Amino acid sequence: MIVTVKGANSRSPSDHMTTKKPTPTLSLLKSFYEVGRSRSFKQAAENLGLSQPTIIKQVGELEQQYNAKLFTRGRNNNRLTDLGLQLMPLCRSVINGVKEIDEFMQSHGKLIHGTLTIAAVSPYYVTQALKTFIAKYPKIKVKVIYGSNRNALHLLQAGEVDVGLFVHNSPTPGFSSFLCKEDQIIAIIPENNQLSHNEYLNAEDIKGEVLLCREKGSITQDIFESEMRKRDIEPSSRIEIGSREAIREGVIQGLGIGVVTEHEHNHDEKIVAKKFKNIDLSMKYSFVVSNERLGSRLIQAFLQCTEKHLKQPLQ
Repeated sequence: MIVTVKGANSRSPSDHMTTKKPTPTLSLLKSFYEVGRSRSFKQAAENLGLSQPTIIKQVGELEQQYNAKLFTRGRNNNRLTDLGLQLMPLCRSVINGVKEIDEFMQSHGKLIHGTLTIAAVSPYYVTQALKTFIAKYPKIKVKVIYGSNRNALHLLQAGEVDVGLFVHNSPTPGFSSFLCKEDQIIAIIPENNQLSHNEYLNAEDIKGEVLLCREKGSITQDIFESEMRKRDIEPSSRIEIGSREAIREGVIQGLGIGVVTEHEHNHDEKIVAKKFKNIDLSMKYSFVVSNERLGSRLIQAFLQCTEKHLKQPLQ
């Protein structure tokens, strides 16, 4: 019989094995981030091109790895827990970092691949910049999402787009802005309205008039209304009529007066456009980028192509 005696320093092979620490994979983080962003497993699956059971499994796996609850699940709304809310910006940084690595490795010294996503409120300004960019980088895919000022800012803050082009009159912490164009809010008036004979309009002229209003979230309407409130000025009544085109048609029909920006106004013989006097109704259109993404080669390439359209040169 052979007896083996282990010394105090002897260890079996299993003793050398260490417990493997959980490591979140990129696919798990992406699934969590998409569900957190959309509050829907179904929508997250569509966004990522995966099946809903796969998304549910991956989010569950991430929670199980750390014995943590990231969502309060509901039929129509999966709310993030406090831990989930704190994890969202970290995931966004990781996903953006991987995107930048991919851009760098794909380019091999030259920026020839990638996808640039822009949220914009005005096709007029963004198409000018894109014309130069697309000519220089024809293989880079470009996606532009148009919407309200509020929506463009939300998409940028959520990390869903690379660049925003919207009215940015005051700084936003964590973001850099590059002034593209200054515009002015003007009034559009029916040709037979008594105000159409004035050289300029004063704020007080709005009293007694029917004001045709844009939908909620319109930055043009918000800026104008804010200036009126500062002066304690109210129109005789308001009609929320919706889009810019609807306001224009309402003015043509003599329903009331509206406000638009100068570059939005198209001449019509039944509409008289008037500027306001002694009121700051300026709108500063800027390209806005998250400071986290400002160093991206793709974003830098785009900003360089916009430089001739900027009010100040890039630093």
